[in-house]
Amino acid sequence: MIYKVIFPTELWIKETDHIDNKELRNVILEKEKAEPYAAPGSDRRLSPKQISNVGGWQSADDLVDDVRFSTIVECVKESFIEVSNKNNYKDELEMYVDNMWANINRYKDFNMSHIHGESDWSFCYYVSVPTNSGNIVFSDPRLRRVARPRDSFLKNFNHDFQHGTYGVLPSEGKLIIFPSYLEHSVENNKSNEPRISVSGNIILRIPNGFNTN
Repeated sequence: MIYKVIFPTELWIKETDHIDNKELRNVILEKEKAEPYAAPGSDRRLSPKQISNVGGWQSADDLVDDVRFSTIVECVKESFIEVSNKNNYKDELEMYVDNMWANINRYKDFNMSHIHGESDWSFCYYVSVPTNSGNIVFSDPRLRRVARPRDSFLKNFNHDFQHGTYGVLPSEGKLIIFPSYLEHSVENNKSNEPRISVSGNIILRIPNGFNTN
């Protein structure tokens, strides 16, 4: 028989060692002190926000314009070249990081299941990851498949296409790139140290062509 894989969901994971995570950790912790939670309805690009996080802290999403985070932006752009090639995108396609923000989750803090709307791809970069601080967990986007759970039929969970959920263990210097439509959550931090990450969204555009954004 001919075996075909259709409607796959991509997850790109890269380990980096050239970013100064110690310095970024200090910068983000200082931003947390300087940016207290803002009142509901305030401009999200100018104020810390609470969207998916339960507890924890998120910065304003303007870090793409902060030179101190430029190494993350460049890492994402460089890594996305491989994503673009694998997806057979047009040569003239342009990508840019639309927004980017910092996350701090302390003891028992977590993030509810959510997607990143109005963007094409999203990413998360891990700055500081204590032991037992929680995985990022992705949910199967195939709605009709999950209508009837099949986990009880499986010998094990070693087959990538048979997961209802898929957890990734974070580590310092790890970059994860995924489609913005892919629903995901973050488990609660069971450690006494903060888990610190930087998340963002990617927009794709064709110069002088039809674009959805």
